[in-house]
Amino acid sequence: MDVGYGHDVSKFAMDVCNKRGVKTMPNLEGCRGLFDVVFSRAVLEHLEHPLAALISMNRCLKPGGKLILVLGIEKQKRVKIESSQNQHLYGWNFQTINNLLFRAGFKPQENTFLRGTGYNKLLALNKTSPKLYHFATYLAALAVGSREMKIVAIKESM
Repeated sequence: MDVGYGHDVSKFAMDVCNKRGVKTMPNLEGCRGLFDVVFSRAVLEHLEHPLAALISMNRCLKPGGKLILVLGIEKQKRVKIESSQNQHLYGWNFQTINNLLFRAGFKPQENTFLRGTGYNKLLALNKTSPKLYHFATYLAALAVGSREMKIVAIKESM
């Protein structure tokens, strides 16, 4: 059976993972070449140094390993000049994230849009029917015009 690991800067998130039976790593220093796949969702836009984070993710992958990123798309028309609640430091498009991935030693393979929103509000549907849950989040995303980017990249041989 495959073993999954979680990592987060938040002690609260790490505690939640541990309670749910997901093993956690306090940092990424000891994971050199350990994983076939690294998955990151809604993380890079919050980091002061996203290139350094991608390089760390690259180190954690086995040669030819796969990185799967899901990133939000910033939709802004008018913005107040103040700090926002979401604390996004970066906004991405496929070209900017692909440029960063190449610099971090990855070869992007796939750039696609995902639709999904209302994850938490509709989560109760997942217990009844995961298919219904995914369909409902897709419809909710269509209704509000929400999209995310999915990027798949392979660790290049160095």
